[in-house]
Amino acid sequence: RVKIRAKVIGEERIRILNEFKTLLLIEEKLYAQDINWKEVNRFWVDPVSLYVWKSEQHLSPRLPLLYIETTKKPGI
Repeated sequence: RVKIRAKVIGEERIRILNEFKTLLLIEEKLYAQDINWKEVNRFWVDPVSLYVWKSEQHLSPRLPLLYIETTKKPGI
């Protein structure tokens, strides 16, 4: 069982390729007491569209950090 706490940290200006974006940083703290596993996931979200442009995620204690950065928002 994993306990999760999410917190809005605030706006952060980041660079993706050669474009700067002001995004909302959200941190998600994970804790699994049975295996003594603690990690922090981070998501950079557009505050208007709620699109996640960048993320750093820990999916399992046995897997490496998953790092995702979107360079272009997909068309709908």
